[in-house]
Amino acid sequence: MKRTSLALIMFVLISVFSMPLAALAGECETRVFVNGKPVTSDVPATIVNGSTMLPFRAILNSLGVSNDQIIWRQESKCVQVRNEGTFIFLAVGNNAALVNQTMVQLNTAPFIKNERVLVPVRFISQSLGAQVDWDEQNRIVNIQT
Repeated sequence: MKRTSLALIMFVLISVFSMPLAALAGECETRVFVNGKPVTSDVPATIVNGSTMLPFRAILNSLGVSNDQIIWRQESKCVQVRNEGTFIFLAVGNNAALVNQTMVQLNTAPFIKNERVLVPVRFISQSLGAQVDWDEQNRIVNIQT
């Protein structure tokens, strides 16, 4: 009986003291801004292997790339972008990407999360000529086109 009561008390104490930690975890989200405007997406920005990842249409559209300049190939799980003389090719699960005729190594390969293909924000932005800055303290990616 004493053991069960002690276990119950420990469980309640752990639950109570872990609530503030859960609240703080929500404050640690990563935010992405393009020219001062927040990038919105149904899948939030995620950091993987030091790379901020967002769904490809969310970041591309925020950078001014229209949907008719973006091709998603479901069968091969590839993204193709043609924008103002720049061609970008990425494949889910592949750490290599193509920008025009140059092969580029990615820190993090594109991947699928919640039925969205997430791509590296810095790679996409810089490939399209944008400047990218990382505010580590506030976990903010600032992109200027």
